[in-house]
Formats: sequence, structure tokens, C-alpha cells
Amino acid sequence: MPVFKPGEEEGLVDLILERAFEPPAGLDCGFCRYGSCIALATAILRGEASIKDCVVLGSKVRVLVDGRPVELNPFVQDLFRRVVAAMVSALKGVPEGARRVSVEIQG
Repeated sequence: MPVFKPGEEEGLVDLILERAFEPPAGLDCGFCRYGSCIALATAILRGEASIKDCVVLGSKVRVLVDGRPVELNPFVQDLFRRVVAAMVSALKGVPEGARRVSVEIQG
């Protein structure tokens, strides 16, 4: 294991990324301003960003197909949220202001 001296933070960041750091979402969707999970992870390690900058982890809409996440950009997330909320609010027996909705389609 290499030993790093003050001023050699760049080498330490490279070592961590190479050996130990799992990128925030690992999807490389490119939706955040960093363009990739590795670039975001690097910015986090340098103190220039936080995990909150990950668009996927911060999303309030998740779509899973056969258990695997489908990447949605912020516009599509908002569209899904609004359309589903409108449909659900029109159903009888649904409490006003419901905060969580799950939909499963099988077959």
C-alpha cells in the first residue's frame, strides 16, 4: 500500500477510486452535471460535490422492469409523477395527499 504525503491528495483519490470506491448509483446515466458516476465520485472525494448531486439517488420516481431500474431524466420523472398522481387522485377511496404510490404490472 503506498504512503501519501501532504499535497499528494490526487494520488490518494485515484487509489481510492481504483480500489475501494463504488460510484454513487453506478448507472453512468449522465444526468448530473458531472456526466458519469466516476466523475461524481471523484468530485465527492475532493469535497466539490456530495451524494445529493446524484440525480438518480435523489429521484422521487423509480421505475423497475423485472427488478432492474430504468434510468429516467428529471423531465420524465416529473411527467411520471404528475400523470400517476392525477390518475390515482381520481380513484375512489384514495386519501387526499397520498405520499407514496406503488404500481405493479404483471404479464
